[in-house]
Amino acid sequence: MYERVKMLVDNNISLYAAHLPLDIHPVFGNNSRISDVLGWESIEDFGKYHGMLIGKLFRFNKPKKINEIAEEIKTKIGGEPVLWPFGKAEIKSVAYISGGGISMLNQAIEADIDCFITGEPAHSAFWLAKEAGINVIFAGHYYTETLGVKSIAKELKNKFKIDTEFIELPTGY
Repeated sequence: MYERVKMLVDNNISLYAAHLPLDIHPVFGNNSRISDVLGWESIEDFGKYHGMLIGKLFRFNKPKKINEIAEEIKTKIGGEPVLWPFGKAEIKSVAYISGGGISMLNQAIEADIDCFITGEPAHSAFWLAKEAGINVIFAGHYYTETLGVKSIAKELKNKFKIDTEFIELPTGY
């Protein structure tokens, strides 16, 4: 950690870190940005984490197939989504929570959601999803949590006329 911070200080680079606030911010957050990136209209907040709703819920007028949704994610967000196609063939409702939201899979099951999208899988969730008959798409922790950072960079550039640069360093999940 010292070496990481030392490099920043030695090169006069500022660092601001905010994880959960960036996930839930209503304009620049990882979870709110997914609506704009995918072109889906969020109908409500979803996924309670420590008393706060952090994700988004979508309902489609025209149902989609899991492969269609995965292709949209791949094309517009990046990465190679991992699918657990355990649910309905026709998906009408999707819950989305960026990053490590798999711990909230139960909430999607209880809400009778057709498909749950999050960043990364957990071994312990596989049988829960399969037995509950819910589709799950893992879009990558990295890819689902870069949307907010990119959005803030754009805002800083426009508002304060400062140069920003996003350095792509995918972690592989």
